[in-house]
Amino acid sequence: MSDNNAKKRYFAIKNSIEVKKQEELNSNYEDILKTYEKELDEAILKVVNKYKFSEILSKKMPNYHKITKSIIYKAESENEKKGRLYELKIKKYYEEQGYKVFPHGFINGKNDGGIDLVCYKENECVLIQCKNHKSQIGQDLLRKFLGDCVVFVNENEKMLKNKTIKKVFISSSEPRASAEYYLNNYKDLIEYLNIEE
Repeated sequence: MSDNNAKKRYFAIKNSIEVKKQEELNSNYEDILKTYEKELDEAILKVVNKYKFSEILSKKMPNYHKITKSIIYKAESENEKKGRLYELKIKKYYEEQGYKVFPHGFINGKNDGGIDLVCYKENECVLIQCKNHKSQIGQDLLRKFLGDCVVFVNENEKMLKNKTIKKVFISSSEPRASAEYYLNNYKDLIEYLNIEE
């Protein structure tokens, strides 16, 4: 076998292994989602039997996703409830654009590492932080989010290999002037979306 043929064969085998690894990762991701949804179904039944919705929350309740009730009741305070509803709204927003959305913040709670949603579509992965705030967003929150993204990518290197990573900070309020200045200087690193509650 010539050197050229040997090289071609080597790279063909290597590529085949990489494809197989990616297929396994995708399969694992689907299994995680199925398990997650099954556990939430069980949680919803327990919660619905134990509590009743307040009239205000019922009116605000988005009916598009079966995990809504569980998320609202798992929240400890009114602010957290508002935050969870906002995360669900953003989750739906990305699902409507064809993304598979993993609710990282809900599953991990306060240990989410600053990443609320992880969205997948083809070769793209979007890391999202959601903030349902009345006050304007400062530069400090944007900097922290970027740092959290670096940690998340490092901890999930295998899962995110060969994916284009986007970092998106989404808030119901506008950024402060200092945050706008920061966003303009780092357009390639972070995207900011203002989506109402």
